[in-house]
Amino acid sequence: MRSLGGWSVRALSLVAHLVAGSLVASLGWLGDGQWGWLLLAFGPALLLQRTHVGVLAFVSGYYLALGWESVPSLWRYFDMGWAQALLLWLTHALLNACAWWIPFVAAERFLPDRKWRSPLALVTGVVLSLCWPWEIFSWNHPLLYAGALFPGAGGWGVLAVLMGWILAGIAWQASERPARKASVMAAGALLMLAASLLWSGWTQAFRLEREARLSSRLLWHPVSTAFGSARQASEIVRRGQWFKGLLDEMESAVEFRDAVVVLPEGVLGPHRESLLTLLAQRSRFLQERNVTLFWHADVPEAKMAGARQPKDLLVASERDNIIASSAVWAFVPGHDRGDVIYRARVPVPWSGGGVEMMHHRRASPVVEVDGVGRVVFGVCYEGFLLSHWMRAWIDTKMGEQKIDKVVGMASLWFLQGFALESAAAKQRLAFEWGASLLGADLILAVNKGN
Repeated sequence: MRSLGGWSVRALSLVAHLVAGSLVASLGWLGDGQWGWLLLAFGPALLLQRTHVGVLAFVSGYYLALGWESVPSLWRYFDMGWAQALLLWLTHALLNACAWWIPFVAAERFLPDRKWRSPLALVTGVVLSLCWPWEIFSWNHPLLYAGALFPGAGGWGVLAVLMGWILAGIAWQASERPARKASVMAAGALLMLAASLLWSGWTQAFRLEREARLSSRLLWHPVSTAFGSARQASEIVRRGQWFKGLLDEMESAVEFRDAVVVLPEGVLGPHRESLLTLLAQRSRFLQERNVTLFWHADVPEAKMAGARQPKDLLVASERDNIIASSAVWAFVPGHDRGDVIYRARVPVPWSGGGVEMMHHRRASPVVEVDGVGRVVFGVCYEGFLLSHWMRAWIDTKMGEQKIDKVVGMASLWFLQGFALESAAAKQRLAFEWGASLLGADLILAVNKGN
C-alpha cells in the first residue's frame, strides 16, 4: 500500500508539472502578449525542479500546449492520419524537452558542486535549443519574450533575461526563510522592470527617428490573402489571374509610388516562367513608380533518380519527386525580371507527400536590397525560431549594423476551420517579438486560406 501511495504521489507530481508548463505556454503566448511576462517563469521553474522527471514534464507541457495546432496542420497539409499526427505532436514536445532535460542529467552526474548544477544546466539547455537539430523545431522559444522587454538589444537582451533567470534561481536557493525569498524575488522583478523600461525608452528614440526617415522615402504594403492549397492546379491558375489583377490595381492606384509590396508565403504557387514574363511586361510602370515587389515561391533544386521535370513548373506532384528550396524573390527597380534574394533556412515541403526536403541552414536572413535597405526575412515558421533572430543579430555584427525592416511571409491555409486564430496570434507575437529584438519594424503578409 505504501508503494502504491508513492506511485500516486509521483503521478500527481508529473501531472502538476505538465499542467504548470502548459499554463505558462498557453497564457504567455495568448492574444496580444498581455500575459507574456509569464514566460519569464520558465527559467526559474527549471532551476527549482528537484527531479529530472520534473524538468522533462514541465518542458513537455510547455511544448504540448504550444504545438497542439500542429495536429490538424499535419493531418491537412501532409495528408496524414490523426494517429500519425498525434504521434508527431508528442514526439516534437519530447524532443524539445530533451534539449533541456539532458543537461540537467549530465550536470548531476559530472558536477560535484550542487550550487552550480542547475544554473550551468540551464545555460547548456539554452545553447542546445539554439543548435542543430533543435534550432529548426524549437518553436515559440520562451526567450523570444526578450524582444518585448529589451527592444533593439538583440542577443544582449536574451543574455540579460538568461542572467536574470540564473540570479533568481541562485537567490531563491540561497534564501532559507520564505519572507526572505519573497523579498529577493520582488527586488529582482523590480530591477528587471526598471532595466527594461530604461532600455525601451533609450532604443525607442532611435527607432522612431529611423522610421521617420524611412517613411518619407518608402511606403510598405503587406498584402494578406485567403487562398487554399498550393498543390491544387486550379488554385495556382487562379492565383496567376489574381496576381495579374494585383498588378492592374497597382498600375491604376496613386498610392503605389515609391512602394514596397510584400506577398505572403506560397501565394503564387511554385515558381513559373509565366509569372516572370508577366512581371517583365509590367516592369516599365513598376520602374517608373519605383515599386519593389517581394514574393515567395518554391524553387526546384534537384530531382531524384528517374524523376521527370514538370513542364513550366506549374505544379509538382509526388511522382515528380522534386526536391525544392523555399525562396524569396524580388523585383527591384532597375532590373527587368525578378530574382531570388533569399533562401529559407528551414525545411519546407515541395511535393504532396512532403517527405523530400531541402533547406539552406547557413543562409543569412539579412539581405541588402537596392533602394530598400537592410531587410531581415522570415518565411513560414522561421519567425517562431529564436535561432533565426539570433542569426540575424550576429550577421549585423551584433547590432552594429541597423536593420531597416523585418519582412515576414507566412501561410496558414491548412488551419482554416481548426485553430486559425490561435495560430495566427502566436505567429504574429513571434514575429513582433523577433522584430523588436532587432529594433526594427515588422511587415507581415499572411495567407489565411479560404
